[in-house]
Amino acid sequence: MKHSDALGVILTAVEVVSVVAFIMGVYTMLGVFSTTMSSSNGQSFELEMSDPVIIPIRLTPQNVGFILAERTIGLESEMKATVKLLNGENEVIAENSTVVILPPGSREEVWLELRIPLEDALVYLGEDSDVSWETEIEVKTLFNMISFQNKMQMEGTRD
Repeated sequence: MKHSDALGVILTAVEVVSVVAFIMGVYTMLGVFSTTMSSSNGQSFELEMSDPVIIPIRLTPQNVGFILAERTIGLESEMKATVKLLNGENEVIAENSTVVILPPGSREEVWLELRIPLEDALVYLGEDSDVSWETEIEVKTLFNMISFQNKMQMEGTRD
């Protein structure tokens, strides 16, 4: 076998491995992101007017991985979640964040608590309040070479 033929085989193998790693990385990243966001939809909670007022937020990211011969294989992923409560001028009233490492095939329940002093809660969480929620989710995988970040701002409502 000539040196050029051997080099061609090696380069082809590297390309195939790169494509497979990229597909696994994107699959892992989007899987973690989609399960994180779907777990937080439609959350409602009762506010207890204690000092401080605590607003609990639950996320359940999952790294589904690939099931192969009854074993889950795949890439480890890192998920960072930040939640902020903003007033009408987009000033931060409260915020909290966390970072979770998810091995393939795992799911983790994550609780974030926003703590607001009672006097601020009475002002910002009243009947005619003008607040919004900002959620930022960042997912990294494949040794931080593939990442995805999404920031969303939603108007808050009081039912």
